[in-house]
Amino acid sequence: MNIDQSWTLIEKTLKSKFPSVEATLNSGASLEKLDELEALVGQPLPADFRASLLRHDGQFDPTRQLDLINFNRLLTVDEMIQEWRMFQELFIDFDEIEWLTPIKIKNLVWSPGWIKFTDADGSGFVVDLDPAASGVSGQVFYRQNSENETETWADSYSEFLSRLATLLDRGEYELVHGCPYVDI
Repeated sequence: MNIDQSWTLIEKTLKSKFPSVEATLNSGASLEKLDELEALVGQPLPADFRASLLRHDGQFDPTRQLDLINFNRLLTVDEMIQEWRMFQELFIDFDEIEWLTPIKIKNLVWSPGWIKFTDADGSGFVVDLDPAASGVSGQVFYRQNSENETETWADSYSEFLSRLATLLDRGEYELVHGCPYVDI
């Protein structure tokens, strides 16, 4: 399933089951904003991630109660840029984590090649443009603010979004505080 097909299915499910969440989805990001993010990261965004951001530039939810998935709110490109800069400033001088053996995800506190695209109290899903030797550029993992992850959730953003769309469409989610919670 491509990005547009995934979003169409997600939007349909949200509209019928979670209309208040669907109403928080922003329209697409500008090309200028995407270029700014690419310049900051120093490499092109994966085409599927870029296409998704052109469809929806995060969520506008001042209540922070209408999360898209698993207590995670989609970040806007501006918020991704802010988060990236903050993490770079905070963790620029940190060494590798010696006890962690990298398989697909590098054993770092933070990498300049990571773009956090959701937020749940500091944790969030990340598009990884700087994978470990066995990983693939563009893979998605969940970065907890309290521990380093060693497993990826998907090999690409489109795989991640397609899986989410399918689970929502099939009704394979729990309703938690009025928002969908899925086992991706």
